[in-house]
Amino acid sequence: MQRCAIRQLDGHKKDFHQQPDLRSAENGVRLIPIKKSDFSLFSKLYQTPATMRFIAAPLKQQTTEALFSYVLQQQNVKQPRCAYWTISVDGSGSCGLIGLMFEDTDSAEIGIMLKPFVRSPRISDIAMNRIARYAFTSFGLASVTARIAVENWPAKTLVTRLGFHKISENRKTTDDFEFWAVTSTTLKDECNAQR
Repeated sequence: MQRCAIRQLDGHKKDFHQQPDLRSAENGVRLIPIKKSDFSLFSKLYQTPATMRFIAAPLKQQTTEALFSYVLQQQNVKQPRCAYWTISVDGSGSCGLIGLMFEDTDSAEIGIMLKPFVRSPRISDIAMNRIARYAFTSFGLASVTARIAVENWPAKTLVTRLGFHKISENRKTTDDFEFWAVTSTTLKDECNAQR
């Protein structure tokens, strides 16, 4: 998810701030736009080796502060390059982050990070399904992609349940990561994904 800080794109064409709010609970999961008071959660996730194991090396404090500042700044831009939400379950406080990194006008990369103690795949299913639906309906994107470490089997299982398919088109492939994509027609309802 940290790659949005280095992206040099012109942004997408839709106005992020005129889109529907995701704060209302859906199946007990609430998605709240990231705000300044979320720095503690953000830094714990980005600086914890267990959380970053399949993403990149844990960030140092100065890098974390710079990335958080960038993410907050993007929340106030009409056409942001990335958008982050905190994930909370039944009002019990934030347990993770989910984000969209806009790659171009037709697609966005999705990423999710949960605190290490969160073990319910249902939370990930609901949050990712909701953000993918939001990306399709609010921005009219053709696809949502995920960059997943080859050895991250839980993430591959998650995206497979949601209807993502492994791709390699126009991507720089590495031995470490795979790219997966879903469209609005292949995205599975999170309730059906749990079966």
